[in-house]
Amino acid sequence: MAPRSLYLALWLVQAAGAQEIRDVLKSAEIERRLAGAGEVTLESQPNYAIVLRSEAGKGSPRAHSSADEIWWVRGGQAKVSLGTLVYDVAGGDVLRLPRNTRHAVEGSLKYLAVRVFPLSGRPHGLFPDKRMPEVLKKAAIEATIAGNDTNQPLHSAPNFTLNHVIYAGKSGPWEAHRDCVDIYFIQHGSGKAHLGGAITNPKEVSPGEIRGAGVSGSRAHEIAPGDLVVIPRMGAHYVTPAAPKLAYLLIKVWAD
Repeated sequence: MAPRSLYLALWLVQAAGAQEIRDVLKSAEIERRLAGAGEVTLESQPNYAIVLRSEAGKGSPRAHSSADEIWWVRGGQAKVSLGTLVYDVAGGDVLRLPRNTRHAVEGSLKYLAVRVFPLSGRPHGLFPDKRMPEVLKKAAIEATIAGNDTNQPLHSAPNFTLNHVIYAGKSGPWEAHRDCVDIYFIQHGSGKAHLGGAITNPKEVSPGEIRGAGVSGSRAHEIAPGDLVVIPRMGAHYVTPAAPKLAYLLIKVWAD
């Protein structure tokens, strides 16, 4: 019989792998969890993870060989070196760190990081040959939202894509995605996210994209700037703006 310590270790591994965000993590809760130092894992899945990090001082250079990372900076100011370049980074900025990018933080920075692991199967992507800058400044995000009323592509890679989703005077469709997880960083406006349940009269309008006339059994959440929304594969969802314009940064994490 295996020793009790082995069973405990296995249980801890399973518990760590089961971490999951249900629907929406409110901005206030993110800030509360960021108040502590170090790193906290919010969700861990085979194709991605979501972590919170607080860094202060002068960090040692490091590189992540196992995952691309997208940082949503929540507060602080720091100089962040990415490869041979150094950027001034502050709250509201979004950073893209490709795998194996040597980086370091000098200053005080609190951020949410989405870690996207490489695919072993076929690559995905919604639009070709689009690359987001390594640092997307808050002012550039706000200008894109102010100057557009429709979605704006931002980045396309085999394992994840990013774009600005902008709703101006309209709601989104009832839909579900077979091949990807949707992660929203709410940037502007407010609204209501209807998540889960069963889509009425579902039809596959394009490969992996299911839409319908409505949904039954969904969960309604008020959403506002700073909130995080996580929608699993095949999770029904529908968004209605409560302001003239609702906008968020959408990360689609593709799965094998």
